[in-house]
Amino acid sequence: PWRVDQNFTDNTTGSPCETLTPIRCALDSLTAGGGNDEPEAYNRAFFEAYDDSAHLSWDANTPRFMIVLGDSIPHDQNLNADFPSCPATTVTDPGSGFTFGDVTYPGVPTPPLHTIDVLNGLRTNHTNLSFVTYNPHSISGFPVANCHAALAQYTGGSEVVHGSGTDTLESQIVGLINAAAKKVDNVTFNVTSPTVDNANSWFTFTPSQLGPLVAPQDVPYDVTVTAPQSAAVGTYNFT
Repeated sequence: PWRVDQNFTDNTTGSPCETLTPIRCALDSLTAGGGNDEPEAYNRAFFEAYDDSAHLSWDANTPRFMIVLGDSIPHDQNLNADFPSCPATTVTDPGSGFTFGDVTYPGVPTPPLHTIDVLNGLRTNHTNLSFVTYNPHSISGFPVANCHAALAQYTGGSEVVHGSGTDTLESQIVGLINAAAKKVDNVTFNVTSPTVDNANSWFTFTPSQLGPLVAPQDVPYDVTVTAPQSAAVGTYNFT
């Protein structure tokens, strides 16, 4: 249910294909097959997107954007209870171990894989999820596009239907990433000084933090500076 064909890349070098960029080379090698029911292993993909550090490399606090091209829903018996725009499925992804080629993935640490848990994992690991929905249809009376939108919005992402307008897939993906990149979950204030210990104690910010926000945006806040009575007269520098 999961395979990494291309690590994060600037798409300029390292392609095993002589005439193609690394991403195009990876995409051209993909084929679809198998599957015995309509739901798909989305939850395993969401989990591995933040857990598979053996095959995906990124800086610890780097914001990342995950774009799913799909036309189905995750395996999760609790899906409707957690996301009312989605139908529940008859089974939940067990998170079992598997082998693909010469790569073996162990079972997940805390099975089974519920959608809300792995989406929380994406959020914790600074990963924003968006969907490009293909073949828009309904499953058990629930439009798949609406379900995709609900899952994406939970992480701060969004959803578009491919083929609903004149936009190319490329422009839809770029649009989703640009929209997600404008969203700021929260802004916190931290003050440091080369000469003052616990510099934050001199400052009070109102409100104490800002967000969520959509950039660009001017956001007012107040700051009060209170020097302790024990501070010597002089010039202090803060950042």
